[in-house]
Amino acid sequence: MMRAENHEQRYYHFIWVASSVKSDVYFMQKNISEIENVMKNAYQLNQSLQSSASSPQNQAMALSIARDVHEIKKDYQNVMRGLGDYFDDGQNGPMQLADILKVTLTYIRSAIREKHQDIIIDVHSDVDLVIPNHYYVVSILSNLIFNSVDALAGQPHGLIHVTVADNDTTILLNVSDNGSGISPETLALIFHPGFTTKFNEATGDVYRGIGLSHVQKIVQDIFNGHIQVSSVPHQETNFQVTLNKHRLSQEVSA
Repeated sequence: MMRAENHEQRYYHFIWVASSVKSDVYFMQKNISEIENVMKNAYQLNQSLQSSASSPQNQAMALSIARDVHEIKKDYQNVMRGLGDYFDDGQNGPMQLADILKVTLTYIRSAIREKHQDIIIDVHSDVDLVIPNHYYVVSILSNLIFNSVDALAGQPHGLIHVTVADNDTTILLNVSDNGSGISPETLALIFHPGFTTKFNEATGDVYRGIGLSHVQKIVQDIFNGHIQVSSVPHQETNFQVTLNKHRLSQEVSA
């Protein structure tokens, strides 16, 4: 029994880590086109400087930028290829939604116990669905639930509700909590790229996590869905995610 439990925990950890890595790789792939644009612009600048008889130093600098960005692109591609090979090792089969919830919540509940937080996670799902791209669903769920955990820091009797419901052609996923809530000013910014309220005030380092802007991109790009949020400061916050059921149940090429 102990061996079986240990194996299960290792499997959960693998799914958790793989979900985080695959989400990061997805956005690295998205960044490749931006890197290519920088490289193209730097090369065009070099050509423009040559035609305008600009100084050789400026021409050389523009060409050097293009070459450096090209090397960055190659390094990006090597990292993505290596991570892809490592995590596509035959354990990437589809998962039942019930198992996705189990993996995610087991890991989060373990983190809550380690922090000695007074939080209960209540889960209700009436959806029976097999999901090929389960790593992205784990990433969506984990980020939203950990946001709720953070909102309940230091608060007694914290409660997080997670519900999943079948709405014919869509799957509705709700994550709500009775935590600190979100101010209207912050609410207007939470899906903006790069925005975060989670950072170390002493060092300025941003805490780990793909962020809500990336969660929104996964919801939209991978599952043809959308995400909404409502909040009452010092009372509650609710995230509602609508996912296309057809996209959920089929392998989607990212």
